[in-house]
Amino acid sequence: SNSFDLQEVLIRFTFDNISTIALVVNPRCLALDLPEVPFAKAFEEATELTLLRFLMPPFVWKSLKFFGLGNERQLKEAIKVVHDFADKKVRDRRKILGNLSNQSDLLSRLIESENKQGQNRHFQCRTHDDHITVFTEEGLKKMVYLQAALSESLRLYPSVPIELKEVLEDDVLPDGTRLKKGAQVFNFLFSMVRMESIWGKDCLEFKLERQIKDGKFVSANQFKYPVFNAGPRRCLGKNFSYTQMKMVAVSVLLR
Repeated sequence: SNSFDLQEVLIRFTFDNISTIALVVNPRCLALDLPEVPFAKAFEEATELTLLRFLMPPFVWKSLKFFGLGNERQLKEAIKVVHDFADKKVRDRRKILGNLSNQSDLLSRLIESENKQGQNRHFQCRTHDDHITVFTEEGLKKMVYLQAALSESLRLYPSVPIELKEVLEDDVLPDGTRLKKGAQVFNFLFSMVRMESIWGKDCLEFKLERQIKDGKFVSANQFKYPVFNAGPRRCLGKNFSYTQMKMVAVSVLLR
């Protein structure tokens, strides 16, 4: 009969998963008592304080940073907590993986380790009667309807509705708009997915047919569907995100 913040629970779940995969440590943010984990708290604070920089003129936050005042002081402290935690885990990981090539960085080592175990990856879900159901990665990929539902939901409600880009070189957009090097450009994804010129007259409707063709899931052009960004800046965690979302959905349905 108690209410709870589902978004906070999902954030904690995601943080535990990412930490386990990237740093090989589970901070247990999702423990039953929902504890306050210093590393997770500092990471969240650093993210929010960084976003505040976009709400004030550069000379303001740069001055605060120079003198170590206000939000910039808090940001520096939060980043230190994150770096100290991550650096320690990286050092520990390097000791464990010391027999690998010295020329490979941490990411390469993790990828190499993942590739060696990739053929045996599987996921477990516990049902309401404590029966454990095992799903293979291939099995999750075959969940076409669920994949389409998740993709269409993200199309209408992208996790990052607004993006800020900086122009690296003078350029001209297809419509003739001239951009100067160093200019900042806002990309409103929330509005983009609601444009008839891109998604048709039914752009505001939730339609799985956009994502399915002949019984198979069809990925939209990444520049038309930049939910996970596009081009060389495309999110490396896209597949991980879909796997996590599917596992959450499957776990709820099984219970």
